[in-house]
Parts: sequence; C-alpha cells; structure tokens
Amino acid sequence: MKSRQRTIRVFEIECDNAAELEGYFEKNRELVADFLIIARGKAADEVERQAWQAGLCALSIEGCGELKFSFRREQEAASLEVSTQTQEVARPMEKVEIKHATIAMQRPVALNVDDSNTSPKRRTQNLYDRPIRSGEEIRCSGDLAVMGRVNSGAKVYVNGNGAFFDVIDGWVECEGEYLLCRELGKGSIMLKGNRIHPDWLRKHDPKKMKKITLVNGQISVKELS
Repeated sequence: MKSRQRTIRVFEIECDNAAELEGYFEKNRELVADFLIIARGKAADEVERQAWQAGLCALSIEGCGELKFSFRREQEAASLEVSTQTQEVARPMEKVEIKHATIAMQRPVALNVDDSNTSPKRRTQNLYDRPIRSGEEIRCSGDLAVMGRVNSGAKVYVNGNGAFFDVIDGWVECEGEYLLCRELGKGSIMLKGNRIHPDWLRKHDPKKMKKITLVNGQISVKELS
C-alpha cells in the first residue's frame, strides 16, 4: 500500500434541484474540464452522475458529515487587484454557485521590438510582471507581455500580440500577428490556430528572444539579436 499527499484543483458545485442541471456540463465543459468537481447539496449525487456521464471527474461529499474543506488563496502583492465573483451559468440555477478568483493586473508598457513586417506602429502592451501560476487562466483582449514563467497547468489566451520573457511550461494561445518568446519548456504554443513544434524553437539559442509569425500560411521563427 502506498499513500501520498497531493494538491489538486477543485471546482465546487452546490445544487438542491437536479432539474436545474440539464445541459450544464455540456455548456461549461471548457470551464470545469481541468478540475475535480466537488458536489454538495441535495442533488449532489445527481451532479456526480451527470459529470461522469459527460466524461468529467466528480465526487459527491454531501454524506461526509462534519468533514470540512478549507480552500487557501495566496495573498497577492498590493499591485494586484483580486476579486471573487460568482459566475452565472447559461441556465438559471436557484442554488448552484460557481466561485472562482479573477486576478487582473494591467499596466501599459512599450516594447522596443522591430515589427515593421506586421505593423507600422509600436503596440501598447498589458504587462504581467510576475509568473503565471499553475491553474491560473489569463484572457487578454489586447496585446500582452508576461515577464515571469508560465507554469505547467496555467493557460494564457491573447487576442493580440504576445511577448513571453521566461520559460513557457503551460498553454499559450495567441491570435495576433506575432508572438515573442524566449524558451518553450514543457508547454504548448498556438499562433492563429497553428501549433508551434518545440523543435522549431529549440534549435535556436534559448537565451535569445524568438519572433514567431505566420507568413503565407507557413510558420516562421526568427531569432532576435
């Protein structure tokens, strides 16, 4: 027998009315796919059953008596704005709550990058001057620069151009004209729906920034001096 302590990501759902669950997991699969779903309330067993039918991992803890679960949130620096909010699901649910933390830090910065092939003007970036933690998901409607590591299990989605100055071990998806990165570790990079093969980056100097573009339907990787 072997036993070990692990840290897992948990998504908590409390539901007393099973009828309110209809179609919920189909509509919210992307939101809960990477979590262990913890079900509470009178309909907890039904939440667990429907989650498993949808191919998700779930556990009902309604019958656990006085068992208490504590959820720890790391304290962020004063420059971060942390807000906890309740996300509304597609169908009204009387007693279904989905709570998550949204961590936002946006500070404009100008990147001195030669992007003459993509835009005649410099772009103003949103800056994350810290690592992106495992389990954290960042969605940016404009351009984005990340100074710290993108850790395994983190996800970053950028509608504009992206610049990543440390190792990428998580998931990065960019819809802009280019993506700048220093080193791809265990993670994945997508540029306009095209997955970047790790070997295309690893043949370059890992200490230097690389500029990834899509030219005539072909991925181009250029090492920046």
